[in-house]
Amino acid sequence: TYVCITLALYIKISHHICLFQGIKMNYQNMNLLHKMGGYFSQQCLNETTDFRFPREIMKITEKNTTVVIYEFLQQTFQLFSRNLPKGVWNSSNIEKFQNGIHQQIEELEICLLEELPKARNSFQMKMLKSTTLSMKKYFQRITSFLKDRQYSHCSWDAMQKTNSSFPKIYRTVFCMTKL
Repeated sequence: TYVCITLALYIKISHHICLFQGIKMNYQNMNLLHKMGGYFSQQCLNETTDFRFPREIMKITEKNTTVVIYEFLQQTFQLFSRNLPKGVWNSSNIEKFQNGIHQQIEELEICLLEELPKARNSFQMKMLKSTTLSMKKYFQRITSFLKDRQYSHCSWDAMQKTNSSFPKIYRTVFCMTKL
């Protein structure tokens, strides 16, 4: 029984360590994201949209938090790795942001190796697939918006302004972990 108790404690602690490491880096990344775009210029006022963030993501459980955060970070990294407005955003902050997101993804991959084998419940797996699919569709709407506008400075500003809720989303997801 000593081995079982130790193993159970390790699993619980390692889950929280993964999430704790993510929280610190997360705030740094979100701060960089906020700083990148600066102000919303006058010429871009007509360039607005609502990407409709999927509500079901707010219904995730502690058990699938890591997978949802991982998918969110993957999609964010892909979005900010292509066709960024040159000379408008602070390139140093963009690079730091991309590196921070990439590092978080790598750390979460280690955590996922521990957690995914535990997700045996078919209902839980269906919910997880549905949530990650919704997340991918959300980011596809953003990508389509940017592409339709030839990745213009104004389209990126509109995307950033609309997605100012990213930090709130992260806080919501991390608060669910009950650290």
